[in-house]
Amino acid sequence: MNRSDGYAYEEAKKNAFFQQLHVAALVQVIASYPKERAVDVKPLVKSLREGSYISQPPILRVPVMQFGSAAFPVRPVYEAGDCGLVVYLDQDSDNVLLSGVETEPQTENYHSAAYPVFCGLVQADAGAETYLEVSREGVTVHGKVNIKGELIVNGASIGGGET
Repeated sequence: MNRSDGYAYEEAKKNAFFQQLHVAALVQVIASYPKERAVDVKPLVKSLREGSYISQPPILRVPVMQFGSAAFPVRPVYEAGDCGLVVYLDQDSDNVLLSGVETEPQTENYHSAAYPVFCGLVQADAGAETYLEVSREGVTVHGKVNIKGELIVNGASIGGGET
């Protein structure tokens, strides 16, 4: 084997390794399951296979990252067509997602496509009419506000009860 054959072999071996390593992907939501806090997504970057670029298969029932804290969660509802980011976890996370506590992984896989988490919107619709704007000036809600429960403004109750 000459030097260039050895180099080509090493490059092929390295490329095969990197094709199995998953870190993150830009995706588009194709279905949303708000009660399950999960989405089905389609990767937006095509994959090179045998000299041709092909669409990657959809990733189904991807857990959606929740913002905020356990006491004050923010749960965005994603819709078909939203573009976002999927991050692939370092190790199998199924046991942790089910229990919420430190646990051993079910498998020894690392950076597998089997452990994605949808991290939210990357590209928002510039023409959206309903959105929440947070800045140094305060919080502005663009659109309708629905309140279930009591509204307290500067310590004073404004209305109350379920609507």
